[in-house]
Amino acid sequence: MKSSPIKKFISLMKFRRAFIDWVPAALMRYAITRRPEPVRLRMRPRGALWMRPKYDLVAMSELFVAESYGELFPAAPPKRVWDIGGNIGCFAIWLLRRHPGTRITSFEPCAETYELLAQNQAEWRGEPWEIRPYGLADRDQEVQAFVPCDSYGQTSRHATTGIATQLPLRNIAGVWDEEGRPSIDLLKIDCEGDEYEILQAMPDGLWASAENIILEIHPRPDKHPDDLKKLLKGRGFTVRAGRVNPELWLASRTAG
Repeated sequence: MKSSPIKKFISLMKFRRAFIDWVPAALMRYAITRRPEPVRLRMRPRGALWMRPKYDLVAMSELFVAESYGELFPAAPPKRVWDIGGNIGCFAIWLLRRHPGTRITSFEPCAETYELLAQNQAEWRGEPWEIRPYGLADRDQEVQAFVPCDSYGQTSRHATTGIATQLPLRNIAGVWDEEGRPSIDLLKIDCEGDEYEILQAMPDGLWASAENIILEIHPRPDKHPDDLKKLLKGRGFTVRAGRVNPELWLASRTAG
């Protein structure tokens, strides 16, 4: 279904608010064909975003145009964040523009995407943003995955068609130990179906430090979102789904 003129106008204003190079950014969204080579878009008030118009448009639009994370984001700025499923860094950049100085660690297992993530981290040099070339899971392993629908942001080992790639995954409990068992007050999880295993394998200490979890739910024939909701409630969280994206959840600590 085509966008109405009013919706297109609102989108253009959001592009203009986020990007100095808002004209090429907006044109990419409505282009019939899109180039696979990375382009650099200057942002306001500083920094830049490297993205592949053919492959990363969904990630860019979700954060900077649809603003689906904005409606769910906790009122109190987080001090330390684990960005599990970092992709090209759109969430981290969105967060740094909103709350400069937030300590962020992004985990991204897809080598092609990690290369662009590293370029984006370099654009935000000076911020306490670190990146890791692997994903998190319930155990150490390397899995075959596919990039469906020309969107690297949807790279998943649960997909069956698309561009084939290998993903290195590491046990979340082991990584938390290796990182010095830090207190992570916000977990962002967008792992195309692996959210079930990640949450089940989280160590008690990490659960205890987390005040908020933002996660995107993905359908799987062998899992049900109600199981995640039960797990989160059992750990003392209340769960709220977004309006812009109902598959995006905010789990917050129950008061008292």
